Amino acid sequence: MANIQFDESQFKLRSRRLLGEPEVPAMIKFLVTRGIVRSEKQAISVLLTIVLVIVMISIFIIKSNGVQPAVLDAEYLTLNK
Repeated sequence: MANIQFDESQFKLRSRRLLGEPEVPAMIKFLVTRGIVRSEKQAISVLLTIVLVIVMISIFIIKSNGVQPAVLDAEYLTLNK
């Protein structure tokens, strides 16, 4: 077998160099331009917090709807007559 060696510094191509700077997502741009947050990092934190709250509310709703209704047995019905 041949002993092949590569110079890795020549092969490190990054998409930002090839494609240019990526565009800022619309929700982050909206939060920054409206003055709700000061930076992109804060916008990401706000959006992640919103997602977390929505997930927690969804779990709460799903858990609360999963409760089975109470069933009355015949003995209880005869005691109240």
